[in-house]
Amino acid sequence: MLSGIVIALVAGAVGFYLGTYAQSNALAVSDWYISLRQGALVDFERTRGSDSDYETALRRYIALLDELEGRKSPELSGSTYLVDKSFALIRLSRLLERRGDQVEAAQTATMASEVCAKANRRDCSVATLVEITTKLDERSF
Repeated sequence: MLSGIVIALVAGAVGFYLGTYAQSNALAVSDWYISLRQGALVDFERTRGSDSDYETALRRYIALLDELEGRKSPELSGSTYLVDKSFALIRLSRLLERRGDQVEAAQTATMASEVCAKANRRDCSVATLVEITTKLDERSF
């Protein structure tokens, strides 16, 4: 009788753990997919849309990355979001500079460098971020 109760409790605990793990894993895959899809939309706007559409897509992507990073998905590294955010911010800075908004471009570039540093990257200088994103953009990444 007592062993049956113990077995039932252990089975319930294992079931609860597996269910919780599966749910968190599904959330991480969902977060990854959402981020990937939004990143693709940003690239589409960069290559096919107007500067205004591209700016809107970048700002939405940055807000999404903030939201996803705030969830702290156990399957995805927070540095993934930080690196993507720093790249999106430096792209936004380049767009603002091209438009002639030097002040906001400089502020956004500084923010990109600071976000990059939180991800423990080797070189988070604005120049390096511009160089990396320029090369990625040439290859549509």
